[in-house]
Amino acid sequence: LTLQSEMNIGSNIFTIFGTLDFGEFSVNGSGDFDLRSSGVLKTANHNGINGSVQVTGTKTFDPAADYEFNGNAAQVTGSFLPIEITDGLKINNNSGVTLSQNTTISGGNSGLELLLGKLIVPTNSLLTFATDGSWDSAGENSFISGTVTKIIDSTAGFLFPIGKDTLYAPLQIFPVTTDETVFKAEYFDEPFSDITTCEDSLENISSVEYWTLERT
Repeated sequence: LTLQSEMNIGSNIFTIFGTLDFGEFSVNGSGDFDLRSSGVLKTANHNGINGSVQVTGTKTFDPAADYEFNGNAAQVTGSFLPIEITDGLKINNNSGVTLSQNTTISGGNSGLELLLGKLIVPTNSLLTFATDGSWDSAGENSFISGTVTKIIDSTAGFLFPIGKDTLYAPLQIFPVTTDETVFKAEYFDEPFSDITTCEDSLENISSVEYWTLERT
C-alpha cells in the first residue's frame, strides 16, 4: 500500500502485515496503529516514523518488522522506531538520516542496510550492533557518522562502517578472545589533540584525522 494523500482511520485499528509506503504523507485519527513482524514501513517524512504515524490511539511497532527511510530531504528516525531492530533497518536518503535515540541492531537477519546516505548518530545517541547484529552495503556514499558500538563474543573480525561528513573511513578489528567484549569506535576528520607524542611502535601521527577505539 502506497499512500497518495493523508489517511484518516477514524477510531479503527489499522494493522499492517505487508508493505506500507507513507511517502511524505501520514496516517491519523483516534484509532490504533499496529505494525506486525511481517510488515515493512517506508517513510520519506522529515520527522520519520513520528511524522508518518500520527494516530492518537495505541501505536505498536514490532522490532522484527522492516523500517526504511527514503526521503529526499534530511530525516530523523523518530522516537517510534523500536530501540532494538531484529530484522531490517534501511537508510536510503542521500540527505542523511539522524538517529533519534539509542538503537540496537540484532537478530542475525537483514541488519542495517546502508543503501544511500549517512546514518548520523548524534552525541546523545548510540548505535549498537549486538553479537548477531550486522550491516551491509556501506561505502563512500553510505556510512555511519558518529559513535558505533559492537558486542563481540568471537575472534571473527568486524568492520565498523564509519566516517564523517563526506569521508568514509572504516575501521576493522580482530578480537583475540571469545569473551564477550564491547568495542566502541568513532572517526574524526581533524587532527588529534596531541600529534607530537608518538609511541615507539608508531612511525608518525596523522595531522589530518584519527580514530578512537574503546574496549570494555
